[in-house]
Amino acid sequence: MRDEGSALVEDLRRAVLVAWLVITASGLLVLGAFHLLPADALLALAGRLQLAAHDRDPCVLCGMTRGLLALARGHVEQAIAWNRWSIVFYGVVLANAWFVLIRVAGTAAMFRGKKRRLSPSRGSYRAEREERSCRY
Repeated sequence: MRDEGSALVEDLRRAVLVAWLVITASGLLVLGAFHLLPADALLALAGRLQLAAHDRDPCVLCGMTRGLLALARGHVEQAIAWNRWSIVFYGVVLANAWFVLIRVAGTAAMFRGKKRRLSPSRGSYRAEREERSCRY
């Protein structure tokens, strides 16, 4: 039963990692589009995606396209004027990409046979800690 449970946990970890990679890739594609595509094309696409209720009640995403375009061009003050959350979105996507890179690099290093730093929950660290506590 324990083997099935640990296999299930490992499958769940892999599924979460795959979902995390897909979400990160999507976020980077969105940011990449703001750097690579012309502003007119992005604004036209954003205009087609607006909801009918958008004209009555402004939403949190109002000005996000123009804010991200301003950030991609290096105009931080203009991005804040369009939507202050565009900076937060941009930062979160980049920070998430950085964490994914660290996680994937760590996993790749593990498979290449390099030593990984053990967390306190790993068995050998616990055994080493117990061994030290028995000496004193």
